[in-house]
Amino acid sequence: MTTATNVLAQGFALVQSPVKKGCDGKVALKGSQSILNGQTLTGAAIKEGRVEWFPSDKLRFKGACYKAMDRLIQSYGIAWGAGTLVPLYKLQNLMDEFELLQHKFMQEVDFLQGNYDLYIEAHKVNQPAAVQTVIDAVRLPWAEFRGSFKVVLPVPSVFQPLTDNLQGCATDIVDQAMQEISDQAEEIYDKMLGKKVIDPKSLPPLKRLVEKCRDFAILHPAFTSFVDMFDTLEKTLVPPIAGDVQAQLLGYLGVLSDPNAISTWMSNNQADTDIEDDLLQSIFGMGAANQSSVQPVPVFTPGPSTTAATPAAGNKITMKNPQAAPVAVTPNYDWETFGV
Repeated sequence: MTTATNVLAQGFALVQSPVKKGCDGKVALKGSQSILNGQTLTGAAIKEGRVEWFPSDKLRFKGACYKAMDRLIQSYGIAWGAGTLVPLYKLQNLMDEFELLQHKFMQEVDFLQGNYDLYIEAHKVNQPAAVQTVIDAVRLPWAEFRGSFKVVLPVPSVFQPLTDNLQGCATDIVDQAMQEISDQAEEIYDKMLGKKVIDPKSLPPLKRLVEKCRDFAILHPAFTSFVDMFDTLEKTLVPPIAGDVQAQLLGYLGVLSDPNAISTWMSNNQADTDIEDDLLQSIFGMGAANQSSVQPVPVFTPGPSTTAATPAAGNKITMKNPQAAPVAVTPNYDWETFGV
């Protein structure tokens, strides 16, 4: 069974954002009032006062851990609705890494235990007597405080974009994937542009981006084209990365970061695949026998959808309104290498 067929059989997992819970060290006081310029403010728009009984600076790890978890999930796939679409064969790796972050999160919580009471007392001593009384009344025992911290990853659901609502889902996923790839490539490109020599340490983000293209190659052959081009470039990325090699790398990123260039690439570089004809027919409306006779319509369309008319003899293919904007060619880049 081919790799493409394996991916097709396994499909994708829709991973939702983790549910994050944890005490913030604050409590709302019932019956509290707000005073402005000596006047007591009342009404539904005036919220009850809150008292910080545990120092918030000791809980900064929460935000850092939460962001790390979100970044981890996003690195495995593309955003899809309220979740992230991850190749099913990579789900276990994601779960293993997520469990490590969960463990690290609870370690940060447990580090507070030894000085828990000391932190509260040091925070309380700087407060007015009335506030100190409130803190003593609302502070939580350590066990209850610790028990409030939980991070739960909802059970992922299996998703088959090539069989579940084929025409809608597969195309939408390709559009979303291309947009994310373009945005991420632009960030990498901006960091490399203007450097006399490209630091090899700046390549891992690009390699992760290419790996994402590899994972979603089943949805459109152009993804394979992106991967193949990088695989060719990677053989030349030997330090120092400068001169022609640097220009080729920046040219590659220049294409990936430009939606118009991507659209052209997808139109002109229908990669060879080992997928069966009936599968190609179901996904792209064509079989292996007639791939070369008609140029495929770009799937990635930042604006309204475009369609290509089959050309008459001697005529060029024309695009219906709106036409794709021309690709801006940057000097010193061998754009023909990328099929643009």
